[in-house]
Amino acid sequence: MWRETTQIGKGKRYSVQTPAKLIARCILMSTDPGDLVLDPTCGSGVTAHTAEQWGRRWITIDAGRVAIAVARRHLVTSTYPWYRTLDGGNDPGAGLDTETMQRVSAATLAYDTVNDPENTIYLVDRPKVEKRRSRLTGPFTVESHSPYVHLPFSDPHADEPADRFPAGGTPTSDIGTAAGQDAERVLEALTGGPVRDVNGREVLQVTEVTPWPDGRLVSCEADCTRPGREGHLVAAIVLGAPDATVGAAQVAAAAAEARRGRADIADLIVVAPAFENNVPERAGTVTVHKVVSSRDLQIPGLARDGGSPTLTLLGEPDVDCETDSDGRAVVHLRGFDTYDPVTGELRNSDPASDVDCWMIDTDHDGAAFFGRLIYLPGYKRGDAQIKRLLKTFGRDLDPEAAEALCGLSSQPFEVPQPPNNIAVKIITRTGAEMTATITPPH
Repeated sequence: MWRETTQIGKGKRYSVQTPAKLIARCILMSTDPGDLVLDPTCGSGVTAHTAEQWGRRWITIDAGRVAIAVARRHLVTSTYPWYRTLDGGNDPGAGLDTETMQRVSAATLAYDTVNDPENTIYLVDRPKVEKRRSRLTGPFTVESHSPYVHLPFSDPHADEPADRFPAGGTPTSDIGTAAGQDAERVLEALTGGPVRDVNGREVLQVTEVTPWPDGRLVSCEADCTRPGREGHLVAAIVLGAPDATVGAAQVAAAAAEARRGRADIADLIVVAPAFENNVPERAGTVTVHKVVSSRDLQIPGLARDGGSPTLTLLGEPDVDCETDSDGRAVVHLRGFDTYDPVTGELRNSDPASDVDCWMIDTDHDGAAFFGRLIYLPGYKRGDAQIKRLLKTFGRDLDPEAAEALCGLSSQPFEVPQPPNNIAVKIITRTGAEMTATITPPH
């Protein structure tokens, strides 16, 4: 019975939080420093926090936005002991320098082998600590949706013409598009409410959908109404898969397919959980409406009736960038405007209270986003976790980092070299994610 591991104690952050001592014992008895720990039900992030503390790499997963926000906040504001390693470096994979004890028995005493290496017991839960040093969580990313999809082992299109395949030999059909119940839920939500622009104005109201014949990327043809003289139009609909990120190449291909099918198609509605930063507002003569679907649509029990609360038009954070006297870049978060589908109104945000977290990729390559600078404007210095973090580092904390931690202006950083840019991602209090790319000043 592990009685001492069943109590959470103070600092409970989640309704079904697992005691850290229990997770720590499981990790210590089954892994070595540097090993990889996987927790597919993240919750409050106890596994990630404990693995980080004991020098293990980790991956943790959750479908809930609240769980992800709680775990991220806890990780970025936590401090850990600085354990000594066997080689004196910073990589725990080299092994931690732990306290030891000798195995004593009648045999070891009789043969005077008590101090032999084979009779040494390493106390893996008692690593030696450098008390003058502390550390933060190592670099990690929060991936909202994977930009990758799988291909089946048996290729159903192997005998089809070569023009079905783009450069690289990957078939374009069914890649990144929803099907089955996923598609049904998205279409039901789409027809339940109007599509609005970032200013809250109604752009399109989907009244009826018809399956697209032989569609590869385009799923449906939609009869729509819109304000103004031209009250009726026909749009093509692309339904992004729940596990893929829609990119510019896919949108361009879908627009071309729509125009081939119907020459009068002038609007393309792309519904997806995530978009790459480079997806344009127009693809040739076709206007692209980027509609973000809620993650709740992926879970039948959480999908809401009525449609509109689950779909919002993609917005972008309002940010600007300048250089300081040393030529380093500084990013300022001004806020964001978002349409609230619950109230049906445009809401002007207060970034100091409505932004839970904002991150900067200071050297963005246009593909993967790495949060190299992370700020928490929604949590003031009076927050217990923030106070504990600042107290732990005291005078050793970089004053610029301490000032920027809960602010709306970043620390100065080196300007990335072309062709890389600066990317800014914000996470709102409601869990919505928005990303903007800035061309750095030179």
